[in-house]
Amino acid sequence: MDIVADYQKSLKFFHEKRYDEALAELSKIRENVVYWPRLDLLTAYIYRAQLKYVSEIGILSDSLNAMENDPARDPALAAEMWSLQGSAYHMLGQPRRAVEAFMKASEHEPDLSGKRVECSNALFSASSIPDYPPEAYQRLYCQYRSLCEDIVPFPLRFYRHDRLRVGYLSPDFREHPVAYLLWTLLCCHDRKHFRVYCYASNKCETYDWVTRKMQGTVEAWRDISTFSDEAAAHLIRSDEIDILFDLSGHTSDNRLAVMAYHPASVQISGIGDVNSTGMKCIEYFWGDRNSCRDAQAAGLYFTERILRDMDSWICYTPLREVPEAKDAPCMKQEGVTFGCFNNFSKVTDEMLLAWSEILRRVPGSRLILKHRIFDSEEGRQSVRERFRRLGIQHAVTEMRGFSRDYLREYGDIDIALDTYPYVGCITTCEALYSGVPVISLYGQRLGTRFGYSILKTIGLEELAAASCEEYVSRAVALAGDKQLIAMLHKNLRCMMRSSPLMDMQRYIHAAEELYQKLWIKGYVSGGRGLRHS
Repeated sequence: MDIVADYQKSLKFFHEKRYDEALAELSKIRENVVYWPRLDLLTAYIYRAQLKYVSEIGILSDSLNAMENDPARDPALAAEMWSLQGSAYHMLGQPRRAVEAFMKASEHEPDLSGKRVECSNALFSASSIPDYPPEAYQRLYCQYRSLCEDIVPFPLRFYRHDRLRVGYLSPDFREHPVAYLLWTLLCCHDRKHFRVYCYASNKCETYDWVTRKMQGTVEAWRDISTFSDEAAAHLIRSDEIDILFDLSGHTSDNRLAVMAYHPASVQISGIGDVNSTGMKCIEYFWGDRNSCRDAQAAGLYFTERILRDMDSWICYTPLREVPEAKDAPCMKQEGVTFGCFNNFSKVTDEMLLAWSEILRRVPGSRLILKHRIFDSEEGRQSVRERFRRLGIQHAVTEMRGFSRDYLREYGDIDIALDTYPYVGCITTCEALYSGVPVISLYGQRLGTRFGYSILKTIGLEELAAASCEEYVSRAVALAGDKQLIAMLHKNLRCMMRSSPLMDMQRYIHAAEELYQKLWIKGYVSGGRGLRHS
């Protein structure tokens, strides 16, 4: 038996998405091999592709346990396994275990840039832990910064241009939630006073109709997908960018290491992530008046200074057609239908218990959950198991998988339930624009308050709750007023359009004023006396 040839055959089946055949080939190899961790790694990737996260964690755990006793173990392979396990835990709504696994991956990873990626993954997963204390965040921030100590920042430099040069750095210039929130900043700038640059780190093969639309709105488009962090930073430096806006934070495929070089005069992060980068090279974080009422409390979780000048931290722009809002289902059938279309990795046990209590207190109610995890029987079973473990007697009425036309399914929901502590953003906007009121929970952390900000901005602050008990009570109270639900279904879209949440001119005018203010402040305090162009 040629083990290597059979392994290559199973790998070929995997790339061709012939997963059952790939698993069958791997099973044959196992009959002749006592221990070969790469078999487990490929098996884990297959389970991942099949959305079998429980099975993936099982095979990885067994393999990692075996590797602990192997003196010849490959650190890079161990790091890859820990990283996969962290992703699987994250997808299953177990963020604490995800953080631990990602930090293990960072510890084993031999490559410094790889260590940064895994530590960044840990920081992103920590955002979904309800009671994660500020000192724990600060420890992770410190760890991430220590992994960037090899990067020497460029000397601070300010320029005198006839137009302020604003650069946007992101891996998500495509059909992605960030695009719906970024559009106004790209297309509405006053070209007499601002020159807009996009630094796209998403690969060209991911470019789509949204990318092409964006390319047509800006004066300078830079593809940095193949650039090293240092090369990308030098390019930004050569463009003499005044304001550089990182739009990804610690989300997937971020380029925070580029920001570590401090290639621009003033640096900001936000919109794409709701929590701090933890990097001292980024001076500001993008917020608004509603999300940051208590700057001192919010600052415990941040290293950046939080900007509170804006009426709304985002401007929602539907880039594709959203079906007209339908009448509230509760006006035509018995009971009230709750729903959540948020990424299910954001659904904590605390949220499930709160939803269970809402269902208990609203007779005849039902809950619709929608996410790609429900495309597999194992995914559905893992959620049922969580319900059982938590002692929840009220079975979820319906679990729906991924679909491209998911916006139409908001017509099946009376009230949407937001997640916590990683609240929805684009999902909240889409639900509201589809006529579905959203109940949101917020806390002390800034990242938990963006749902509150959206609701406050459109005049529905009473749908946001400061405690879990209040969250349940407000959902139950709204469910008891079917006429109000019906009225909201008819009027929410109009309320959004007439609010700062969708006022493009108001938003861009405020953003431009803020950019100019930050540049002047930086020039006066830090740039005076330095070289200018």
